[in-house]
Amino acid sequence: MGEARERVVFLGAVASLLAIAGVGYGVELGSTPQLPAPAPPEASPDARPPPLVIVAARGPSRIWRGGQVGFRDARAGESLLPDDVVETGADASVELEAGERYRVAIEESTRLAVRDLTDELSRFRLATGLVSASVGEDPARTVEVESGGAVAETHGGDLWVARAGEVATVSVLRGEATLRSAGRAVTIGPGEQAQATASDPPGDPVPIPSSLLLKVASRGPGSADEKRLVITGRAGPGALVAVEGRPVPVAADGTFRRVLYLRDGRDRIAFRTLTESPDGRRPAGAGTAMPP
Repeated sequence: MGEARERVVFLGAVASLLAIAGVGYGVELGSTPQLPAPAPPEASPDARPPPLVIVAARGPSRIWRGGQVGFRDARAGESLLPDDVVETGADASVELEAGERYRVAIEESTRLAVRDLTDELSRFRLATGLVSASVGEDPARTVEVESGGAVAETHGGDLWVARAGEVATVSVLRGEATLRSAGRAVTIGPGEQAQATASDPPGDPVPIPSSLLLKVASRGPGSADEKRLVITGRAGPGALVAVEGRPVPVAADGTFRRVLYLRDGRDRIAFRTLTESPDGRRPAGAGTAMPP
């Protein structure tokens, strides 16, 4: 009998201890604070976009930056930021580089704005003139140039984008690019170009033209020591043409006209197109013409 009571007391004590342990365990679990979520890993240096740096600036070229008053001269070694604007004058050029990802060349008489610089997208806006881009192959990254509502983009290749008036022309030398406008997109392959405006969809890609026709006519002296010349010509539609180092507006059909006043003794007129020839050598047409 005594042994049975001892066993009962012992079992009751064990049960009480287990109950107390269970309550204590539950209280401890319930009071355990929630651990904070681990912080996201920092982006590795390779995931950050490299700076877009001016590696060369030749001739009269300048930069405008938001918050500043007026333009300042473009200088090699300076990094560009989103919303910066680069302008080049006659016979000037600026070269940009984003590490080994891509290079951009801004040709003479051009205005280019930097819009976005992220790891996946580099976006530019061309107001007028001519730019080229050489982009390393990477399907995860895009270089985009918007020009008057038309948008050209590539994931790898060499292309030129020209804007003359309302016409945007995209020429591809390596790889391929897409040109979008007015709800239509076309793919441009090597040796091809396509054109578009903000209101008109791009046409089908065609071979890059390389011809330039020039005609010079004399209209009599402008003064005692000057000769007035009317220069007319035809280039590929959307081409950029320079006569005596200054850009000439080109109509949608490729025709252009320029009036020059030459002083006595001048017997040559320099002209060239600023677009690409099919073999990738620029300019497509260049030379001199003799006044009549």
